[in-house]
Amino acid sequence: MVGTAVRRRVLSAGGAVFAAAVALLFVIDEPRIPAAGGYATSQIWRFWVPVVLGLLLIRWVPPRPPEQELANRVGATMAGRSVGRETLVLTACVLGFLAGETILTPMFGAVDPSLAPLSYHTAKVLFLLFIPLMLIGSSGVMADSCGSDLPRLATRVTERWRWAGLVPVAGYLLVVPFPLAAQPPELGSVPEQYDLVATLAIGYTVTALLEVVFFQGFLLTRLEILFGRWPGIVLMALVYALASLVGGSMPNGIVSAVAGAIAVQGAAALLYGYLWSRYRNIWLNVLLQMGIVTFIVLPVAEAAA
Repeated sequence: MVGTAVRRRVLSAGGAVFAAAVALLFVIDEPRIPAAGGYATSQIWRFWVPVVLGLLLIRWVPPRPPEQELANRVGATMAGRSVGRETLVLTACVLGFLAGETILTPMFGAVDPSLAPLSYHTAKVLFLLFIPLMLIGSSGVMADSCGSDLPRLATRVTERWRWAGLVPVAGYLLVVPFPLAAQPPELGSVPEQYDLVATLAIGYTVTALLEVVFFQGFLLTRLEILFGRWPGIVLMALVYALASLVGGSMPNGIVSAVAGAIAVQGAAALLYGYLWSRYRNIWLNVLLQMGIVTFIVLPVAEAAA
């Protein structure tokens, strides 16, 4: 764990990166982003209002939770582990995700062009789930922990106050400006190449569950131990934003894409991180991510129909 001065510098530097990304978008006159495929663009600030609301609700509900006791349990879980080395391993996994997707795309395409999109999901599952579990999971080769088990702590939530996070989750999903489909399409009404159930299933597992486990469960837990709560959350949010660019297109150039990812996905990740840090309840983060996946997929399905 680093000292207070280093924590402040890390937090200040992270905040400066967010501010620079937002300022850059306005300088290049691109403060608008697509809300969902096939739908009209939205002003970026519309995505920040739900994030701020969610952060405030997390802070206020409940007003005085026994966070220190929960923090002590997390510390006991991570005792004896080489948190610094494990953080480097996780960082390497994110880079491996980028490299893996880049390498696998032409390989899958050579077999069948329709299989090329699967390279993204394959690389994601491999580098953001299987390899981290093999190396730093509870039974991984780098595991040397004592005390309580973090997966058990995160999944077996018996304290009532740790379910209070349902309030900010609901508040965020109610006001986040993703367009809802007026009516979910009949399965028979979508094109043969577009299976709504399969798309939702992939989104719930490869996006919602996998990202929560990696970015909050694995990465943020260690960054908090090293740098403290908010510096750790900001660092995780920046990594999350950059990882969101993997497999995506950059029609306006890499600079605009990076700035947009930080301003939107990074801002949302601040909420994801605080939700995890406050309640340590993995189900809250999964529900939040599943809600967002649903909002994105259903309008696209309707437009495709």
